[in-house]
Amino acid sequence: MRKNAIIVLFLTIFLPNVLSARMAQPGDTAAAAQFHNLQVGNMVSATTVLPEDTVATAQRNNSQVGSLFSAPVELHKFDARELIVPAALVGIGAIGSQIDFIKEMDFGLRDLDFRKHHGFVIEDVLQYVPLASVYALKLSGVKSAHSYLDATVLAAGSFCVTGAAVLLLKKVVDEERPNGRDFDSFPSGHAAKAFMGAELLRREYKDTPVIGYAGYAVAAASSLMRVKHSEHWLPDIIAGAGIGILGTQVAYWVAPSLQKILFGRLIDRKGLKSSDFAFVGMPFSNGEVTGVSLALVF
Repeated sequence: MRKNAIIVLFLTIFLPNVLSARMAQPGDTAAAAQFHNLQVGNMVSATTVLPEDTVATAQRNNSQVGSLFSAPVELHKFDARELIVPAALVGIGAIGSQIDFIKEMDFGLRDLDFRKHHGFVIEDVLQYVPLASVYALKLSGVKSAHSYLDATVLAAGSFCVTGAAVLLLKKVVDEERPNGRDFDSFPSGHAAKAFMGAELLRREYKDTPVIGYAGYAVAAASSLMRVKHSEHWLPDIIAGAGIGILGTQVAYWVAPSLQKILFGRLIDRKGLKSSDFAFVGMPFSNGEVTGVSLALVF
């Protein structure tokens, strides 16, 4: 079925061009032009009755454009101007954490009994919604900038950069939470992960701005819930947002070069492309730790 689809696609794209070139030659007649129009019309009609599975396959293939191995320059090229927003957010958060009236702003969200929060809260799930939406939209057929593999590589890179920055700052700053539970308040890990996913979502679906706006709205709501539940001060979530955005930006800047360094020779030697790779996930639990193990298959 794929061979037939390829043949039809070849005829649809290239044959009309050949016929057009033929028509441009001196001595062609009006009859030849009519023949050309008739043939093109027949081929266009033929493409409208392709089997549904062939059309679906073509759509899936089209959604895979923009592999890191031929990275879109506009998405992966370093631009110092993109540092302005995340750097400003981190700076405001750092300064605000030293000013009491900014630090204690809660927009009326914080519960009066701020020590009663225990266990699961909605933001524990909400923080992952923007990232999960990257895959949900791809599965629903919305065109994105990268393939599943490339998007996963970018997400993993973003998570590593963001997580490392958050853990380091928590240990260095040693800020007590509003509820007094521990000294890991600054910056907010939940906010960092939420805005990391929102920036990834925005970049993958850059041609549809409303998707990015929705992702950032969810990230903001998730972060404000941390203030409501007295897990963080306002500057904590502001700084976390900046770190998450910056983590995704760094991943987009370095991923193509890093992937070329790690897999470049293998790709060149075997003539591989992004669609020849796949991630396999397997959930696990040992009674104390629960998670998902990932394997790269090629």
